[in-house]
Amino acid sequence: MATLTNAPVPELPYADYQQRQLREITTEQLTYRAAQLREAEHFRYENDAWQRLPYPGYAVLSMVDTNPVKAELSNQLQMMQNQLLACFDGPAGCFPLPADSFHQTVANTFSASRFQENIVDAGLKNRYPSLIEQAFSAIDAAIEPEPIPMRLIGLSLFSSAIGILGTFDFATDYARILAFREPFYANESLANLDVRRTRPFIGHITLAYLGCNLSDPEKQNLVTTCTGINRALADSPLYFHVSKTELRRYDNLAQFDTRPGFPAYSFVKP
Repeated sequence: MATLTNAPVPELPYADYQQRQLREITTEQLTYRAAQLREAEHFRYENDAWQRLPYPGYAVLSMVDTNPVKAELSNQLQMMQNQLLACFDGPAGCFPLPADSFHQTVANTFSASRFQENIVDAGLKNRYPSLIEQAFSAIDAAIEPEPIPMRLIGLSLFSSAIGILGTFDFATDYARILAFREPFYANESLANLDVRRTRPFIGHITLAYLGCNLSDPEKQNLVTTCTGINRALADSPLYFHVSKTELRRYDNLAQFDTRPGFPAYSFVKP
């Protein structure tokens, strides 16, 4: 039987999701990931300044600065960024993302070449937000009175970035995220445009991108710093209270804009 290459990637069961996130913040896994780090493709440090390279797209995001308790969380994330900056030999080592870009991706749609092919070349740039709005309106309205509490458990190293990972204290909270994603990706109009789930949901907020290939001492400093922050978070829990998600447009991975008419979905009962 032929394999369907465009078949949606399954979500992780709750227990597997929690285990995966907890494993990624251990010293052993941080050390393993550090050995594989590489320079980010979306930012470049030149002429003593960071350049944001083009990477256009649309995504459904929950922004830190539009959800509850935003100031406290944003301040703590920026403090972590400052600790990370001290790990590198110079400013080219790490690009800390601006605080107003901090977000959780709830659903990816299109970026880069797929954005060009499926949106720009198809002449859907102006119509696309209305298609997302129709998909949102077909999703059952929230029945819970409180935002979704995502516990930020520790820093993790991605291939060319650093982020903080999230877990959920209760399976029902994780299920609220999946209850949005499942009908969103099953929407027929979006599926016909080739919007599909290409990866399972992973709770995380990206904090920084790497600007160069790191030396071994820099990698060790990074692991040590991340481990220290992660131990502190185990003693003093930090939460991102996700109350809504919304369509955002971006031209690079450091700025995510909303515009008049862009739709939003509330995870909190009206």
